[in-house]
Amino acid sequence: MKLRNWLARAVRPVVSSRLNNATQSRRSTYLSRRLTAATLETLEDRALLSSISASLVNGDLTISDSDATGKNNFLSVSVSGSNLVVSDSFETFIAAPSGGVLSNGNTTLTIPLASVTGTLTIDGGKGTDNISINALNGLLGGLSVNGGEGDDSVTFNGDITFATNASLDVDLQNDAATPGVDQVTVNNDANLVLSGTGPATMKVSKSIQFNPGSSLITANGNLTL
Repeated sequence: MKLRNWLARAVRPVVSSRLNNATQSRRSTYLSRRLTAATLETLEDRALLSSISASLVNGDLTISDSDATGKNNFLSVSVSGSNLVVSDSFETFIAAPSGGVLSNGNTTLTIPLASVTGTLTIDGGKGTDNISINALNGLLGGLSVNGGEGDDSVTFNGDITFATNASLDVDLQNDAATPGVDQVTVNNDANLVLSGTGPATMKVSKSIQFNPGSSLITANGNLTL
């Protein structure tokens, strides 16, 4: 009787241990299969949609927000050497026009000034847009800025001497049925100079502010504020 009890106590842990090992082995195999399956699953490709279009037709360069609902653009326009540079703080260009290149994650367009012989048009489209125009030395044609729908702000930060008879059009009230509350600021010592018959137009619903040392000058062209 004592021998039988001793054998029972001795065999029970061995059997229990084998059962536990088998159970753990099955669990490990199950988890391994689950993990292997998980590593084989992949997500579909996702890409952010670009919203700024740029077209160059017969020397006219047009930059516009092409998004259907409109983006809040933070656009800047400047000159670097012999190139015109247009950048947005967040939004990207769909493609570069002929002669232009994109950089900084497609948020910056660089194109030779010599290619822009006509009008440079900046169209903010829908949304609340901030458009900064820096010094544009060597601009060959006119400049047109449209804010579109939304409350838009246009700021001139540097000198622009326009080519003879070229025009400046910053009419923010004729670019949409509901143009919003718009304003134009000409910062310190920024001088906008037109010659010949080139006209200048600035129209807003809120304010036009000329800071100290700034000016807007026409020769024989109309000046409309």
